[in-house]
Amino acid sequence: LYPQPLGSFQPLQLRLAPPASGSRIRVRLFDMLGRMKGILYEGRLAAGSDILLLPTDRLGLIPGMYTLEISDGTRRIARGLLVRE
Repeated sequence: LYPQPLGSFQPLQLRLAPPASGSRIRVRLFDMLGRMKGILYEGRLAAGSDILLLPTDRLGLIPGMYTLEISDGTRRIARGLLVRE
């Protein structure tokens, strides 16, 4: 997960391991109280690097810590994400 911290509409780079290749991937964002702020991506991705945009103003995000969750139906990975102004 790179870069950090993120600003509005800044590209977010994800690196997926080969077992996730071709799997249906869901990327969701949660605030620190566990409320889902939005689904950033849902669909198939190949292994390797992919770029997503984080639309902070559309999601109503304020600067602070969030949790980015990436799941492929069988596995789930969560990482902290710092959003700045």
